[in-house]
Amino acid sequence: MADQFSENDVESLGEKLEHFSQTLASGEQAALIEILERATPQEGDVEGYAFKAKVKGPKSVSMLLRGALRVR
Repeated sequence: MADQFSENDVESLGEKLEHFSQTLASGEQAALIEILERATPQEGDVEGYAFKAKVKGPKSVSMLLRGALRVR
C-alpha cells in the first residue's frame, strides 16, 4: 500500500465518498460526517467552529475529507 497520495487522489476519494454518502440513511450520513470531523486537525476552538459552519451542503463529505488530510 502506498504511503504517498496526491491532491488528485484525495479529490477522487472525496467524490466517491460523496456519492456513497448519498446512499446512506440520514443517521449514517451524520455518523460519517462526525467521523470525518473528528479526524480533522483543529488548531483552535474558533477555527473548528468556522470550519464546521462551512461544511453544510452537498459537498460536506469531500470538504471534510480534504480538511482531515490537509492536502495542499
